[in-house]
Amino acid sequence: MVNTQASANTSGQTRAVLQIAWVLLGVLVLMTSAGIWNFESVVRNLPPLCLFHAVTGIDCPGCGMTRAFLHLAHGDLSAAWSLHPFSPLLALLLLGLAWGPKSLWSWARHSNLAHRSGLAVLPLLLGWWTWAKLLPLTGISL
Repeated sequence: MVNTQASANTSGQTRAVLQIAWVLLGVLVLMTSAGIWNFESVVRNLPPLCLFHAVTGIDCPGCGMTRAFLHLAHGDLSAAWSLHPFSPLLALLLLGLAWGPKSLWSWARHSNLAHRSGLAVLPLLLGWWTWAKLLPLTGISL
C-alpha cells in the first residue's frame, strides 16, 4: 500500500510540474504578444545546452527540441518542424499528460501499448537522426 501511495504522489508531482511548465510557457507567449519579451533574441541567443554536442560537435537526437518548442509556443509550426520534426508530437503528448484526464496519465504509466509505442518511436527517432544529422557528415548522398 505504501508503494502505491508513493507512486501516486510521484505521478501527481510530475503532473503538477508539467502543468506549471505549460502555464509559464503560456505567460511567455502572452508577454511576446504584448511586446514585453523579445522571442527572437531569446531563440537566437540560446546557449548550447547539450553535453553530447559540446563533446562531439554533432547534434544529438534531441538537439533543437528546446528551440522547436519555443517556435511552437510562438505559433510557428514550420520553424519548429524544421528544427525537430518530433517536437509537435512531443508537445501534444506532454500537453495531454499535463492537462488531460488522470486516466491518461495512469494509462501512459501502466499500459503495455504505451510502452511498446514508446519503443516503436525510438527507432524512428534514431533513424531520422542518422539520416538528417549523421549522413550529411559522411558526405554520402542518397
